[in-house]
Amino acid sequence: MSDKNKDRLADFVPERIFDMHAHIDAEGYWRRGSADQKQRAALPEVVGMEAYKQHQLPLYGLSEQALSRVNLRCNMILTPDTNMKTDLQHRWRAHEFLCGELEKYPQNIGSALVFPGDSYEDIIARLIHPRILGLKCYHVYADQQPTFQCAPEQYLPEAAWMVAHDRRMFITLHMVRDRALVDPLNLTYIRQMAQRYPDAVLILAHAGRSFATWTIMEAAQNVRDLPNVWFDISAICESPGLFELMRTIDTQRILWGSDFPVSHMRGKCVSLAEGFFWIYHDEAPEQERAKLYPIGREALLAFKQACEMLRLPRAQVEAIFYDNAAAAVESRMNRS
Repeated sequence: MSDKNKDRLADFVPERIFDMHAHIDAEGYWRRGSADQKQRAALPEVVGMEAYKQHQLPLYGLSEQALSRVNLRCNMILTPDTNMKTDLQHRWRAHEFLCGELEKYPQNIGSALVFPGDSYEDIIARLIHPRILGLKCYHVYADQQPTFQCAPEQYLPEAAWMVAHDRRMFITLHMVRDRALVDPLNLTYIRQMAQRYPDAVLILAHAGRSFATWTIMEAAQNVRDLPNVWFDISAICESPGLFELMRTIDTQRILWGSDFPVSHMRGKCVSLAEGFFWIYHDEAPEQERAKLYPIGREALLAFKQACEMLRLPRAQVEAIFYDNAAAAVESRMNRS
């Protein structure tokens, strides 16, 4: 990171970070992607916490002294490798890898995958470590095409809600459909399920998929009354939506997330017309490519700008980075 951008993040990122949206991968999924291939190739074949410390930690702009003191915790989320839709052995290997990372990093928690059609027993069988406190679904496992237009129930089985309610777990949902939280199918589903299963905490990833800023600006108020609907702010690179989210939702329900290793790629997501567009390094004009920041840095700068516009007290900034997640995790570690 350049000295200029270290200065822009100086005194913003605290020395305690709880990243509630960090991906891990044991089988080279991230290296096979097409966007920003140079950055992907810089990642190791196995992306775990060591890769996070090497590639994500420097993006926080902390001094060398602060980096040596940083208290880092993560919610490690398995990567959406599409092979796992049908390859049951691959699913099991992924969860064994998660278990191994939890053993090596006891400060962390993890999220198990859930798939369409899962039964209660199917999900329980994947909770192979006591610090698997979350569940994660992915639209890519839905049977309907195109999966980007699926309603949540087509890739998040109700059994996941039952397990999360009974065990007081987190469910991280990256919703799809063009209008995100403004979409009636998404909003109705979220309200119904959150009220039906009040002991489950639903974390709406990417600030409720507000890559198109207008969606969260119009819809945040519609879930304000649901205490078990939370947000992580991973990979959101524009400040107005974060401003509105923090202005509308109790900041105790907002969590830092990096979306590592997406955060490692260069570019950003911008609102465009009724939707959004991802600008990656390889797609930018050649003369501009050297100027691009990693997505993780763009997200931090947007978060900082939103906090400054809102004049958010320092204690609340630090709570979003760490305390909110830590308190929620501690209250669940002693679950029966």
